[in-house]
Amino acid sequence: MQDLYKVVRIDEMDYGCEGVPDGASLMDEVTLEAKDGTRRTVPAKDRALTAMKLEEGDYAYLAGGVLQKAYVGEFRPMRRFKQAIPEDECLDVLAHGEIGVLAVSGDDGYPYAVPLNFYFDRENMKIYFHGASAGHKIDSIARNDRVSFCVTENLGKAPGEWWNTWKSVIAFGRIHPVLDRDETVEITRKIGYKYYPDKELVEKEIEATKSRVHCLELRIEHLSGKRVREK
Repeated sequence: MQDLYKVVRIDEMDYGCEGVPDGASLMDEVTLEAKDGTRRTVPAKDRALTAMKLEEGDYAYLAGGVLQKAYVGEFRPMRRFKQAIPEDECLDVLAHGEIGVLAVSGDDGYPYAVPLNFYFDRENMKIYFHGASAGHKIDSIARNDRVSFCVTENLGKAPGEWWNTWKSVIAFGRIHPVLDRDETVEITRKIGYKYYPDKELVEKEIEATKSRVHCLELRIEHLSGKRVREK
């Protein structure tokens, strides 16, 4: 997907004797090293780096000019590889899906899977959710931020066939709360526009709930998708 960089240094931006301007976010300068050894420095909000737990020695990528932590690891290959669908088709399923199932590591070692509405940001490879700020899901995420999210698409029956064909996609990644209030409101708006019948209702709902709405951001590390015939 995106080019990976190694985080070489993280330095607090020099604001001089005047300090951080009123109302401004504390910014850091992050030095990145590409595979070929070239380096570049990019700005990033200190609060965002803390939220994603990005440290020197970690890997990161740039999505829309914004620094994001990358998790480099091995994922199990699909056993029935002939049923695999390419990444573009996986992204289409996520873009068009209405409901997905988020799986987390729940209480006492039991998996906990919950169906959720969602918004998929295709450009930045992120999935957003909104809901309560407390509960089984939130407690589970606080213990372990590794999750998976499954979305299915029913392609129906072709002429002359009695069986359905499905596409299913599983996104693996790390999830965390969205801390910025303005960003939370904008995510809520995007989710609302996806599901509500008109924008006026969305704006009324945002105005009524914006002080307490809670959003989660899933950064995709790996996608696995397949096409299955129920035959």
